[in-house]
Amino acid sequence: MDFRQHLSDSLNEITEYIQEGGNRGGDSENTVLRLEVLYQAALINGDIPLDAVDLNNQARTHLNVNLHQQEPFRGYEAPAVSEAGRRGRPKFVISEKQLLFFRENNFTYKDMALMLGVSKRTIENRMAEYELTNKSRYSDIEDDFLDSLIQRIMTNFPRSGKNFEAVAGHVQSKNKNFFALSLRWRLRSAIKRVDPIGRRLRSMNAIRRRVYNVRSPLALWHMDGNHKLISLF
Repeated sequence: MDFRQHLSDSLNEITEYIQEGGNRGGDSENTVLRLEVLYQAALINGDIPLDAVDLNNQARTHLNVNLHQQEPFRGYEAPAVSEAGRRGRPKFVISEKQLLFFRENNFTYKDMALMLGVSKRTIENRMAEYELTNKSRYSDIEDDFLDSLIQRIMTNFPRSGKNFEAVAGHVQSKNKNFFALSLRWRLRSAIKRVDPIGRRLRSMNAIRRRVYNVRSPLALWHMDGNHKLISLF
């Protein structure tokens, strides 16, 4: 197959593709790139009429302009409705179910506002409207139930009592809403009630400091934090 035939087939294929509505998003970029390659090859090949080369270039330019004029992507925005007899701007429709989902998954007011495309103040107003303020965030789980839950966790994982975050993680996995909607001091109090002796023994188990003997000041350096990841050579 000669180059003329290849160029003709490629242009026909691109034309059919565009007519079928395939010139959107990343597909348009691929089409422009393909036309650019054909344009450069047509310039090198002397057998191609200049009119065909110009048409190819015009098609590439037209597609490129349309690509940059496409409407940019916009995220989700809460719908707004106008109420009869109500002054001011339309009210954003944000359901209580949406706010409960965000709160149960530990989204902040700022995160909720970004997800819904509204201001932080709007989220605060809706939270107050649905009585979902911080005062209602604390769990109403009884202390007896919490104690039994922590007792089971420490029975299955005896060493978890040494790490408060480990216990908190187990509690949250058993009861998803508790740790996100409760106070940390309730967990500490429950651990103290369930395992008072173990808690006291763990607090007495201090780490013994090492003794170093070095030849001169600054002869020994501790690589703390992420500084150890920095290569010196």
